[in-house]
Amino acid sequence: GSAQLLLNKTKLVEYTICNETVVIPCFVINVGAQSTKEMYVKWKFNGTYIFIYDGNKNISTANLNFSSAKIAVSKLLKGDASLKMSKDDVKVGNYTCEVTELSREGETIIEVKYRMVSWFSPNENILIVIFPILAILLFWGQFGILTLKYKSNCTSTKIILLLIAGLLLTIIVIVGAILFIPGEYSIKNSFGLGFIVISTGILILLQYNVFMTAFGMTSFTIAILITQVLGYVLAVVGLCLCVTACVPVHGPLLISGLGIIALAELLGLVYMKFVAFKESKGMMNEGPIAPASRSFTGNEKSSLETQTSAIWREEKVLGGDLEALAGVCFPGHQQELLCENCFTAPLRPKTVMKLSTSRLNREVVGVENSQSSRAALFYCTGN
Repeated sequence: GSAQLLLNKTKLVEYTICNETVVIPCFVINVGAQSTKEMYVKWKFNGTYIFIYDGNKNISTANLNFSSAKIAVSKLLKGDASLKMSKDDVKVGNYTCEVTELSREGETIIEVKYRMVSWFSPNENILIVIFPILAILLFWGQFGILTLKYKSNCTSTKIILLLIAGLLLTIIVIVGAILFIPGEYSIKNSFGLGFIVISTGILILLQYNVFMTAFGMTSFTIAILITQVLGYVLAVVGLCLCVTACVPVHGPLLISGLGIIALAELLGLVYMKFVAFKESKGMMNEGPIAPASRSFTGNEKSSLETQTSAIWREEKVLGGDLEALAGVCFPGHQQELLCENCFTAPLRPKTVMKLSTSRLNREVVGVENSQSSRAALFYCTGN
């Protein structure tokens, strides 16, 4: 046979953070030994012996810095002298495999490199960050419509709470995006992804409160919220599956959930814009506003306020709080005491009762003056 052992030449071995163990290959092509007692294997790292197997004594010796290093003795006679060790013990550099069989020997040098890999693909990284940020921007659009178009139906406390919650959500998602900056699988990245996904649940509560404040629940808004909840469930399930895996094969599930959440926010914004436009158009067609006089209690002063400026009373009226009507009446008319369930009032011939739909899209009982063609929210009797 040949006086030289022929080894398969493997020039480079790469490992990543996802590797638990690293195998440095070393294969003898023309092994002829009949027993492992005839085999002697030595591994060196940058010139220093890190592992030795003495077949005659059947003893394996590993360097303290490479304590996990080992070979499969049972595969030696098949020519496999590959070195296997824990990722924690692996060092970047050149490893030399020396195999001796009686009087024959051979060696090969293998370079080991560490390769950085992103936890998610570049496209997945972009979508994971973009969808939540887009959803937040859409929420701020809803918030703007709420404060501009439905300000008469918003208390300062409610606006402040929505503002604080929105700012808190924005900060959490930004912090999560910073921690999730594309990189290797790590605890930092996992926390960043968790901040991004879990915090999007706040959007469901925010959108619900925006809807309730603006025009209440409708079949369409309920469908939007159900869609958003479904998206959140998908995103959370995807998160749980991804944070436990170095290679996140369930990334598309997580991303689809975040995409559905953003879509629900978009539908909510479009619906609010549509309703606001529809109501604004209706108000333009109603004609001029008839003024009403209101007595300010405590300072014995009186002033005129329009129906629009007094519309804040509507919520209390709808809730049965008839004291909200105190001091408000058309000039030349007197206010009549009304009970919760008896919406009647003696009126002049030219004044009629009717159900009117306010700009809050709720049915309220009001009085319409046939001369001004404007419905009031308050009950007044003629002189």
